[in-house]
Amino acid sequence: MSRTGFALAGLLALLGTGCATSYQDSGNPVLAVTGGYWNEPGPGPLETVGFFGNGALSREQAGVYLIYRCAETAWYRKKRYFSAYASLSDAIDDKPVTDPYVVETLGGRPDGKVYVLFRDRPAPGALSTVEIIRKYQGRVRGES
Repeated sequence: MSRTGFALAGLLALLGTGCATSYQDSGNPVLAVTGGYWNEPGPGPLETVGFFGNGALSREQAGVYLIYRCAETAWYRKKRYFSAYASLSDAIDDKPVTDPYVVETLGGRPDGKVYVLFRDRPAPGALSTVEIIRKYQGRVRGES
């Protein structure tokens, strides 16, 4: 392996260890090695939203990032409420997750996804977009 290859491997190793994953887009090719959020359309009227982190990030904080990303996406879509479901069967049965949401681990790393239904009006179990953003904005920005 060349010096450049060793340097790149070392940089990637450093990025993947030490500090906990921050709130970031997992599509960023430089930062994605440490984790981040992602969105995919569907299925149907739902949007799939996920967050994964490195081993230094707690399951609880990953859950905060995940629910915050749901609220942030709802905000961009100009939706006042959203319901997040842990599985498609929960979406069919209309059994949304609660806040706070704690993600599971996969290979020692926090990793979670939810299926999100964006809403204009309140519904049983739906979360308020503005309330979630206000509640978690400081933690997401590292202010508290």
